[in-house]
Amino acid sequence: MSRQSKNWTGQEATEAIPLVRRCLAKLREQYVLMMHLHCKEKKALTAEEQDDLRIRVEKAMNAAIAALNEVLNLGIVVYDKAWRGIALFPFQVRHQEQQSVVRDALFVFKDSRATIDSFVLAERLAETNDLFGEERPIPDEWKKEGCGLPCLHTHRS
Repeated sequence: MSRQSKNWTGQEATEAIPLVRRCLAKLREQYVLMMHLHCKEKKALTAEEQDDLRIRVEKAMNAAIAALNEVLNLGIVVYDKAWRGIALFPFQVRHQEQQSVVRDALFVFKDSRATIDSFVLAERLAETNDLFGEERPIPDEWKKEGCGLPCLHTHRS
């Protein structure tokens, strides 16, 4: 199975929100179902009940894997635990002062919100593993149609 390598524009990421929201919801739903069935399996009295529950857990796991693959095949990263509802859309930014310097970044989508409101620099996230501490608001100029490669203001590294 191949994964797309994609640099998203803000507009493309916004248009993908309904699909990504559905996939994240499916991941969360299947995770909760698997945990519920796993707990029931421990209490099941007969081997037949345990087998039935194992089959249901496997179906839920397969549905979760399908939802995860749908997102990954778009080149979108599910952040941390899939049931948290956070997806990261890769894109690139260039420095305002040094136009030739391009950095990898990620639009941050949280399924508790209607829009994508923030981004994080990929290297900072890799260094700190602190999405919430590294998030920055998306500048208004990046949201304009035909923005091209966004320009990073360097007031914060």
